[in-house]
Amino acid sequence: MCIRDSMIIAVIPAAGMSRRMGTPKLALDVGGRMLIEHVVAVLREGGVSATVVVLGPHVAFLAEPARAASLRAA
Repeated sequence: MCIRDSMIIAVIPAAGMSRRMGTPKLALDVGGRMLIEHVVAVLREGGVSATVVVLGPHVAFLAEPARAASLRAA
């Protein structure tokens, strides 16, 4: 089987407390979009077929942007 024929799955860890940053990193505004949107775009451009975002209860608000980007939020 060729790598091109296989499915590539990405896992984005987003369950940390972001104590030093003070706000969840993937929620940061970068150029008018959440950082999570930029990460997903780069992963898709790189050939990732499916993406799972691992969220903690304190960042549940990231679930909706993840779903909007057709990601699985866990």
